Amino acid sequence: TTAHPDVCHGCLKPEDIAQLYRRGITIATKVLKNLKAKLPLSLPTFLASLGIESFGAQTAKAIVAAGFDSLAKVMSAEEEDLAALPGVGRAKAKAVVAGLLERSAEIQRLLKVGVVPVTKKASGPLAGKSFCFTRALSKPRKMLEQMVEERGGTLLSQVTKELHYLVMEDPTSGSSKALKEIKYGTQCIDERAFL
Repeated sequence: TTAHPDVCHGCLKPEDIAQLYRRGITIATKVLKNLKAKLPLSLPTFLASLGIESFGAQTAKAIVAAGFDSLAKVMSAEEEDLAALPGVGRAKAKAVVAGLLERSAEIQRLLKVGVVPVTKKASGPLAGKSFCFTRALSKPRKMLEQMVEERGGTLLSQVTKELHYLVMEDPTSGSSKALKEIKYGTQCIDERAFL
C-alpha cells in the first residue's frame, strides 16, 4: 500500500501469506499476486474484505464516511456509535463490533506483513455531499457511483435524512423513495441533472 511501499517492492513474500493461511506456496503466490493487483486497499475495502457478517462495502463506506476514517477509530468504535449511523442500525453495529473483535488477531497479522488500509481524504467537487441512485437509469449504477466517489462524494443505499441527492428516472414520480425525499428535504434529481 502507499502507507507501506515495501509491500509493492517485494517485502511481502509468498512465505508470509502461506504462514497466515496455512496454505501451500502455490496458493500463497496466487493470493499475493491478487493482493498486489488491488493495492492500495482503501479502508472500506479492507474492512469489507474481513468477511464479517453484515459488513459489506456499503456499510463499510457509511462508517468511514461518518468519521471513523482510520482503522484505529473503527476498531475502537462502540456499538451505540455505529448503530446511530445512517445505513447501519443496531443489528449491523452489533455484528461489526463483534466481528472486528473476533478478527483482531488476524487484522494485526495483516498489518504486520504490510497490508495496511489507506484512507482517502474527502476532497473534490462533491465532498460533503451524499447520493443515492434508484434503478431505472440509462448508465450502469456502478459507473454513476464510481463518478461520485472519484469526486469526493459519499453513497447511501437508502433515503435517510442525511441524504443530499436522490437520483432517479422521474423526480416527479410518487414512488416511496420520492415521498421519503420530500419528508427529509432531500433533493430529487434526474440523471441528466446529476451529470
